[in-house]
Amino acid sequence: AMEPLFVEPVVLVLPKGTAPPRDWEEIQALANKLDFIRYGHRRRISQIIRHQFDRFGVETRGNLEFDSSVALFDLVRAGQGWAAGTPLCILCG
Repeated sequence: AMEPLFVEPVVLVLPKGTAPPRDWEEIQALANKLDFIRYGHRRRISQIIRHQFDRFGVETRGNLEFDSSVALFDLVRAGQGWAAGTPLCILCG
């Protein structure tokens, strides 16, 4: 059987000046206010994030999808929306 070498948390990536949400209700409020910039739907990280959002009833808006962390985080830095990723994605982006 295959065992993962390590497991990473999923963290929110927010535009500068955006207060970090403290619970799922605040994440939904953020999702109502700003577009969610996501990884492409075929990427594993995108599926993990979508599963968590579905699990807690978070509905996002926005239709921008990227396979590149650099492009995704550049849009967040520019204030175009928010995202979710792992620390490794952030380090590489």
